[in-house]
Order: sequence, then C-alpha cells, then structure tokens
Amino acid sequence: MPLHGRLCLLQIGTTSGAVFAIDVLRIGSRAFDLGLRQLLETTNVIKVVHDFRQDADALWHQFRVQVREVFDCQLCDVFIRRLAGYRTQYVQGSARLLSAHGIEAETVPGYGLLTPDMKLRIHERFSEDRHLWERRPLPKDMIQYAKADVLPLPRLYRQLVHKLSNLLGDEMLAHQLMRVGSAVYDADFVGKWSCQCRLCCSTEDHARFDGHRVFTQMANDFDPWVLQRLWRPEDTYPLKDPGPSRFYVNEKDESVPNPASALHPSCAAAGSLAS
Repeated sequence: MPLHGRLCLLQIGTTSGAVFAIDVLRIGSRAFDLGLRQLLETTNVIKVVHDFRQDADALWHQFRVQVREVFDCQLCDVFIRRLAGYRTQYVQGSARLLSAHGIEAETVPGYGLLTPDMKLRIHERFSEDRHLWERRPLPKDMIQYAKADVLPLPRLYRQLVHKLSNLLGDEMLAHQLMRVGSAVYDADFVGKWSCQCRLCCSTEDHARFDGHRVFTQMANDFDPWVLQRLWRPEDTYPLKDPGPSRFYVNEKDESVPNPASALHPSCAAAGSLAS
C-alpha cells in the first residue's frame, strides 16, 4: 500500500484538448500492462503535472510505475518566484497558480463547464466522505471535476517555460532545471517513511516548500551558481514533518474530529487520491 494515498483515477490530457479519465481503482494493474506504463515511463513525452508527489507515490508503491520526464508546474512556480525575489514559504494550489499567470477558467475550452457551484458541492461532499473518490460509480460531475484539473496545464506549461527561461537567460537550462527538480520533488516524497497525506496530516504543513531537501539533492547536476540563485537562508535546515490533521477517517469510513494530542493510528494509509 502507498503510505500517502491510494490512486483511484488517472487523468491524461493532450495538447489538442482531449482528456481521458482512467479508472485505475476498477481496472487495476491491467491498465498499465496495456500501454499506460510505457507512456508514463518513456522519456520521449513530457508529463506536465501540478503537485505530482502523492500521485508518484501511489503509482510506484501500488504498480511499480516510475514516471519519467515530469514537469511539475507547482515547482516551476517556486523557481520563478524565487528568481524574481518573492517569498516561497508555501507552494501554490492550481487555482491560485492559474490565476497568477492570467489563465481564467472561462478561457480554457472545456474547463468552464465546471461551474463554481459544482466545485463547491464536490468539496463539501469530500469533506463529509474522505473516501469519495473510491466510491463507484463516479457521478458525472466528479468526472468532469477530475478532467478539469488537466485541461489548463498545456497553456500553463508554455507560460511557465517562457518565464523561467527569461529569468535564467537559457531555455535549455530551464528545461534541465525542471527535469531534475521535478524528479527530486517526487522521489523525495515517495521515499518518506512518515505519512504526509492530505487526509491525516496538516494541510498547511503539507503546502510548505522544503528547499533544503530539494536543492541539496539537485546540487550534483548543476554548476554551483545555478542553485545559488535559488537558495535562501531558510533552506539551511529541512522542515519538520507535518503535524496531524483536524480530522481522520474512522473504521466506519466517517470523517470525525482528530484528537489534538496525537495522530490516529488508523489514518496513516486511509487516504483517497484522485490524480
């Protein structure tokens, strides 16, 4: 079992705007034997993602799939903000990141179908049922919600590459920085022995950027001056593991308040993950 959540749904979008939602929970490992593994592991295709850490963890520990040639938009945004002189104590969620780069939902074909009311209802249902993505059959609005996650990524990718390349003065260096950085960002999470999932761990702690862990593992791949431009004094020491969440899923699959004194023992591997 993956420590940080179970993979339930895998969405793959293309630059032409097509999106495929693959029910990994129902199909199981057969989905990867039929070609999905080859697509995810090839270095010939760039996989544009946003915060792929838990997804990478579930793919490896459940199916032994190691995704290669990843471009993590969340990490690229951290690099851009650092090079521009802004604070990066916390990483940004996809909605905020899209807005920061001028990508509004109504301008992305297909994304605008997911109305604010639909998103609110799904968030409310997920708060009440933390195993929501494991229920079958999945309602149509949840499938649309899942597909909408990947629709804006090609456009965001182009903008991020342009901005990072301009700040570095070298497009090839920008791609190398993202290829190595994204691999480290994922692998570091996959290798953790303590739970850091969104289900039972503090969401605020989960969103903190640990520059020490990322940049020290990237150091051997770059000339010192590259990472010196990204390094900050707060990167001197690694961050502490996140504290417990305010809730957990009990043995009846109910979301209940979590005792403040300690992490409930049953929640470490109880997370559901739509990726």
